[in-house]
Amino acid sequence: MANCAVCFAALMFSQSQTYFSQAVIFIFTHSESGSAGLILNRPTEFTLGKVAGAEEMCPEFAESQLRLGGDVGKSTLNILHSYGELEGAIEIVNGIYLGGFEAARRAVREGNAQGKDFTWFMHHAGWGPGQLENECSSGVWFTAAAGRDLILQPRDGNDAPADMWHEVLQLMGGEYSELSKVVQQPYRADIMGNEGREGEDV
Repeated sequence: MANCAVCFAALMFSQSQTYFSQAVIFIFTHSESGSAGLILNRPTEFTLGKVAGAEEMCPEFAESQLRLGGDVGKSTLNILHSYGELEGAIEIVNGIYLGGFEAARRAVREGNAQGKDFTWFMHHAGWGPGQLENECSSGVWFTAAAGRDLILQPRDGNDAPADMWHEVLQLMGGEYSELSKVVQQPYRADIMGNEGREGEDV
C-alpha cells in the first residue's frame, strides 16, 4: 500500500474532519506498526515566511506555500521533492523524496535548486496498526498507484482542493471516473421532477 495516492471516499466526513473530505493523500510509510501520509490537496493561505519561527529557520523558502499535511505531528514540517542527491533525503517511490531539510536549504542558497521545487507540509496524516487496511476494506478510501508527475506537480494557489481529487478519480477511469462526474454535477432544485407535483393543483 506504500507508494500510493489515497482518495477519500466521496462525501465522507463532510461535516466532521473536513480536512479529509475529498483529500488525496500520499502514503510515505506503511508497515505493521502503522501508516503515515501527506494530504496533497490542502493548500493554506500561508507561506513559510509568514509562519512564526519558520522565516528565520528557513529564509530560503520564505515564499513557499504551506500545505496542511494532516492532523498528526504538532509543529512538524515535511518536504517532498525530486532531488535524490540531497543528504538526508529518503526515496519513497521512484523519483520522489522526503526530507533532507538542511541540504535543501543549502542547495537553494548555492543556486543548485529552486525553492519552488519543494513542497512543504505542516503535520501529517496517521493510522495505527491495521487501521488503514480496515478503512480501505470498508470503502472509506480508494487507492491508486501514484507517479512523480502527480505527486510533485506544481499547483496554482487558487486551485480548489477538490480539483486534484477529481483528477485522480478520472485518471483511475471506470467507476471512479463516473463517481467524479456524479459528484461534479450541480444540485438540481427540481430533482424530484413531477413526483413532487403529485396532488398539487395545476
